[in-house]
Amino acid sequence: MLKQIKADSTEDPWSAFMLDQINNKMKKHKNGNRWNQEVIRHCIIWQARSPGSYKFIRKSGMLNLPCEKTLRSYLGSSSMDVGITDGCITCKIDRTWKWMWR
Repeated sequence: MLKQIKADSTEDPWSAFMLDQINNKMKKHKNGNRWNQEVIRHCIIWQARSPGSYKFIRKSGMLNLPCEKTLRSYLGSSSMDVGITDGCITCKIDRTWKWMWR
């Protein structure tokens, strides 16, 4: 079964996730866990849609998930806030001013 998961991990998100769970549980890397890009992508979406549930599942130890710092490093300078944030409003105002004064 593990061979099938490894074979499918390049195309199937579930297989990539399960392979990461197994690898990160069995191997302790000196620089932290290693994550498949597909797993990171899904975790970013999950954390953005429901930060409370992501944090709960991660802290419970039921699943081994990337920490928020890891997710932020993939997003760049995003605060991972949901909805219309102060940053969105500031950006829109700046763009509007630039458009008006060109």
